[in-house]
Amino acid sequence: MINDIIIFGSHGLPYIAKCYGGDACKADPSHSLISGFFAALNSFTAEYVEDELRTVEFQNSKIGFSRDGLVLIAIHTATNHDSNQLREDVESVLGSFIEMYPSLADEEEYSDSAVFTNFSEWLDNNFNPNPKKDLKKLLEKKKTSFWKKIRSIFT
Repeated sequence: MINDIIIFGSHGLPYIAKCYGGDACKADPSHSLISGFFAALNSFTAEYVEDELRTVEFQNSKIGFSRDGLVLIAIHTATNHDSNQLREDVESVLGSFIEMYPSLADEEEYSDSAVFTNFSEWLDNNFNPNPKKDLKKLLEKKKTSFWKKIRSIFT
């Protein structure tokens, strides 16, 4: 399962960030701290190691990266997410983003996030078809368990 998708410029400013399940993504709603760090890490890898940053793996999660010109992407998943599928997801998202916004690959311009509404919807349709429904289900479960507790007091 994909937890988070962050698309950002080489300057470190996020274009789009989607939080589908990761707590770290939700902890920084502006996403500028994490996207700035990823941009710096990507630049360091390109200049110092002279190689492309592709994946960083932790004990319980991993992050797949890709770059096209000045646009970078990071997708955060659980460790058990298939590595080949992660690579396909990263390339698919990046390719689709560049196809919709080709000028961003060559220019370091930061646009208002409202410009990316269509792509945000594309992400939801391809990676989490109904995030609001998922949240609603979670709230309903909590509500149900609360009422069960109340009911159990009086029965």
